[in-house]
Amino acid sequence: MDIRITATNVILKPITKTRITNKYLNLGSKTGDAKGASIDVREESTKSPDDRFLVKVELDLGIKKIYGETRGRTVLAAVDKSIDILAAQALKASGKNKKGAKKMGSVTRGTTIVCEKPIKLKKKVIVPSILEEEDAVAQSRINSLPFFIFIDKNSKELKIIEESTQEIFAIKIP
Repeated sequence: MDIRITATNVILKPITKTRITNKYLNLGSKTGDAKGASIDVREESTKSPDDRFLVKVELDLGIKKIYGETRGRTVLAAVDKSIDILAAQALKASGKNKKGAKKMGSVTRGTTIVCEKPIKLKKKVIVPSILEEEDAVAQSRINSLPFFIFIDKNSKELKIIEESTQEIFAIKIP
């Protein structure tokens, strides 16, 4: 498998390049179809140090290409996230993820996945509850959901609570 690593605004030591290469070679051996990978590692100035390293990956499966983009506190943390995501996507794209197949990865929060083949999405209807903001925050914490949708009892606005920051966003419907 041909692996190309580029770095922008970050200096990758030879040992780090070797570890990244080995991780993607391991991914290539697990998927079996991987022909090559192009990995772009960059450091960006962000408000949060948890996501300052960005890893963009293009994995060539021969017939299909899978793209992934992840962020992490360190280069290797971002690479590990991308490996998990691309492994799951590669198995799905190759059709090998049948009953009894080993699960290789999972999608993590804040990750963008682009695949050439459209993915069918399941549609769900969410009926928001009418609650006060304090009750909605309590419900989101009790249920441990990444987000919680509710209608504010006082303002009658549709709002979303984002769990990791505990911010409340009002949604304006034109």
